[in-house]
Amino acid sequence: MTLARIVRTRGNRGEVIAEDLIGREDKLSPASRYFLEDPRGQRREATLEEVWKQRDRWVLKFAGVDSISAAEELRNWKVRIPEEELGPPPEGEHYLDDLVGCRVLEEESGREIGVVEEVLEPGGSLLLDVRGERGEVLIPFVDEICREVSKERREIRVRLPEGLEELNS
Repeated sequence: MTLARIVRTRGNRGEVIAEDLIGREDKLSPASRYFLEDPRGQRREATLEEVWKQRDRWVLKFAGVDSISAAEELRNWKVRIPEEELGPPPEGEHYLDDLVGCRVLEEESGREIGVVEEVLEPGGSLLLDVRGERGEVLIPFVDEICREVSKERREIRVRLPEGLEELNS
C-alpha cells in the first residue's frame, strides 16, 4: 500500500518532501521500516529516521540518504508498507491504491467507461484518470458522480454529468 509519493528534495541533509496519499499520520513514524518503490516498480527496504508534517505534505529523512544528490534520486518514488500493516480505511473512505485498476461503469446501463489508470490530486477534489475505448476521461471522485466503490469487485459505478465524457476526449 502506498502511503506517500516523494515529490522533491528539502535542505541539504537528504530530506525529501512527500505528498500524503492516505491521510494516516499514525503509519509514518521514525525507526519503522518501509519499502521505497521506484517508477519502474523496483523496491528496496528503507528505515525512516525522522518525519514531520509541513503544511499538507511530509518531510521524510531516510537512513543512508544523507545528501541532496541521494535525495534527488528518490524523486517520484513511492513510500509503501504491506497492506496488512495498514488495516482497512475509515468507514466510507478509500485508499487511492485501491482505486487504481478498478473498472468504471455507468450506474444505470452498466456500460464500461474504462479502467482507472491513476488518481490525480490537482487541488480540490481528486480526479480519476480513466482510460477506455473512447480514450481518456477525467472523472471527479465525488459522491455525486462516483455512486458506489466496490473494492471486492474492483469497480466504481458512476453517474456522469451530461457531456463529461465528450469534454475530456
